[in-house]
Amino acid sequence: MKNTLKLLVITALVMTASVTVNMENIKAYAVVLYSQDITLAPGWNIMSTPKVVESHRFSLLESVSNFDIYVLNANSTSSWSTMSDMNQTKFTPLYGYFINNKSSTTQTLTLNYKASTTPSQRLFERNFIKSGWYSIGVANPSFVKSNTANGVDINNPSSVLNSISGQYSSVVDMTDPLYRNGLNSVAIADTWTEAVASNINTLNDFRETKGYAIAIRNEPAVYSGFQNNDTTQFSSTSLAVINLSNPDTASMNVYTGTNNISLWQTDLIVSTLPVYMQIITYKMTGSAPYHALANVGLYIDGIKINSDVSYDINSKITFSIPSFSTMLTTGQHVLELRGDVVSGANRNFFFSIENSADIAFSRLDIPSINIPVTVNGNVINSDNTKGKNITVVILGPTIVKDPSFQATNVVGGAANAKVARYKFMANGENTKVNSILLTPYISSSSSELANVAIYLNGSQIGSMQNATSGVPITFNFNAQFMLLAGQTMIVDVRADLVSPAGQAISNGQVGFDISGGSMTGMSSILSYNIEPISGQRLTVDKNTPTLGKTIGAVSANMSAN
Repeated sequence: MKNTLKLLVITALVMTASVTVNMENIKAYAVVLYSQDITLAPGWNIMSTPKVVESHRFSLLESVSNFDIYVLNANSTSSWSTMSDMNQTKFTPLYGYFINNKSSTTQTLTLNYKASTTPSQRLFERNFIKSGWYSIGVANPSFVKSNTANGVDINNPSSVLNSISGQYSSVVDMTDPLYRNGLNSVAIADTWTEAVASNINTLNDFRETKGYAIAIRNEPAVYSGFQNNDTTQFSSTSLAVINLSNPDTASMNVYTGTNNISLWQTDLIVSTLPVYMQIITYKMTGSAPYHALANVGLYIDGIKINSDVSYDINSKITFSIPSFSTMLTTGQHVLELRGDVVSGANRNFFFSIENSADIAFSRLDIPSINIPVTVNGNVINSDNTKGKNITVVILGPTIVKDPSFQATNVVGGAANAKVARYKFMANGENTKVNSILLTPYISSSSSELANVAIYLNGSQIGSMQNATSGVPITFNFNAQFMLLAGQTMIVDVRADLVSPAGQAISNGQVGFDISGGSMTGMSSILSYNIEPISGQRLTVDKNTPTLGKTIGAVSANMSAN
């Protein structure tokens, strides 16, 4: 069905693909008239009026060289009608108008609404006497969203079309289904969204001044609407004005393990009146996964904002700010996204705000009205809000001698004694330890130790080996020795303080130095050589029991580790 409609449109009109729009601004005028501006992108647009129009004005001369205006009308043999074909001299509620802006720049259509209307004039009806496609407008302030409303979906299409329930089969929204050009964009997009009557609320909410296409299947059908006699409108300048500058787009390299870095930053200027931040959603784009970051927070003027943070499968992060908890005074502020880079080696990313529905401000006295936000006066999109292109640089795994391990005495003859401890950390990616070379230092009654083993976070990995002082021994591992990105893991070297023949060593010192080995990054597949590190030296005490102060007790030397 949608293909049939699109064929009609393409046949009757020459569609253009360029769509650049601005959000609609509402302006207050004198008592007799109040007006509304509709921004027309170059090419085709579809608009409607929610109220009785007294007059209208285009920003360019209204001529066939500048504009075409058509109504989709199944009563016409060509399926299209001009306003004069329908005996219309003014835009009329419940009709949808296709307007072709033939210029190469955005233009404005100003609707001057009639201020003094009678009750009968405020009630609208449109009769459909033949099945087929029609373009319609929406006029129902009880259900239709105003241009100052936010983008939270309330499923209003079924309520707006209730008067013709059962008489239409589907509706097509030709404007941007993802709101990339703004909540109130009337520009016809390259892709359209169709919904059948049973699933009509899957469409975006109907908004005033937008137009839609509807397939009438059971005629006659009477479509109805109305307007309120509200001549006082909030203008965008009386509500408040919020303008963002283009974010910093400099490319930068960041080492894994870097904390609290600025991920996205821009200046934000509030004019006219203070505002409260409600919600902001960022899109993370690039090869790095969202879990490459941790502790991501929203900051205004360097102060972290209290907010609920949520992630979705599309790499979007949303900050929901408690009602009226964060006020921005008039003037300039710095809006910033910060976080820790914990993984994502050799990958990159940037943040952006995809569209105007992803950022919301309000005023305390009119919390239901969303204050429009622009970027240098233009509609927010992913291009003009794109931030720094950040590349995660591999720092590589780090290995250090554990300073908390005491270089103290160990007891000769002890089994499974800790004789060295190291801290391993993978930075930026999970890292597999393939092998470790240990060089024993044994200056004692024996130059050998039995049952040397490696323990990872308290659990033995690999096999046991006997050791001879000064002779490196190699421990090879399979997948059991895996370092997790951003986590410190404790590696102990343990041994029986006896010779392989079972004789306890009784004096001197013991220790184990790391003298080599290899590791592999699981994401980058890079190989790392383990550099030599000198371990601790532990003094061996004789295991000679002495009589304790309490009858039956025996005192003995014990290791502090």
